[in-house]
Amino acid sequence: MAKDALTAALVLREIDGLIAKLAETRDWRDKLNRAAVRDTGAEDAFLKCRRLLATEAIAHLLSFVNSAAMLTWEPGIARDYLDQPLEELWDALQDLQGGARPKLFSLPSPAEGRRNRVAKPSEETFRGRAAGIVQVLSLAGDDVDDAANTVAKALTDFGYEKPRIVGEDPSARVITGDTLKAWQDKAECADSGSPIRRAYDSTLWLAKRGQEVGDSYGQTAALLLERMRQRAPGSRPQKKTQNRRSRRKI
Repeated sequence: MAKDALTAALVLREIDGLIAKLAETRDWRDKLNRAAVRDTGAEDAFLKCRRLLATEAIAHLLSFVNSAAMLTWEPGIARDYLDQPLEELWDALQDLQGGARPKLFSLPSPAEGRRNRVAKPSEETFRGRAAGIVQVLSLAGDDVDDAANTVAKALTDFGYEKPRIVGEDPSARVITGDTLKAWQDKAECADSGSPIRRAYDSTLWLAKRGQEVGDSYGQTAALLLERMRQRAPGSRPQKKTQNRRSRRKI
């Protein structure tokens, strides 16, 4: 009972923190709106700032629902991937900030197969996560080629494929072990603030955190692959009996 009371107190503290962060974000939005009324010639700049604040607000919510207190109070949040809609919205807003059109906000178009010229941050984040799992399997003792092939097969089985390019052979969209190794090389050479590097580093951080609580690298890799499965288009989370920990906050 004492543990439940302590957890409840920690959850209330997280709620207070969330409210404070959202209030600060809303305050900035109100200031932008007042400034927009005075300066009608900077509408594009104000719209970009509002998108940034909306992205920040979603990030606050994701941090809250994946906090240690909330996951202790309700493990089903991570186990059943209840924050999936919020994460998809966050990814879409990230795409907008990066100058790419997210599918979530796109209307049907007759021009199928047209690829955005700007690399989507959400795609780079996906590549960083996948490459990170390859490294986690390598830390578990797998040969790098075997690790890359394992992750590539899993992603293909989940329904993932590389973005379509007009005129390209469909077989070129298949994710292979070489694809994963190329993503890993890119992630390790990328700037620390880039989406692919942040996702890669966060994946490794989760693996090391798992080691601290007694999970092997192999167990963490399996958990991370399951989360990739849950993120696959049209997928539904499989209910598990064991507890699930939080993933990265990007």
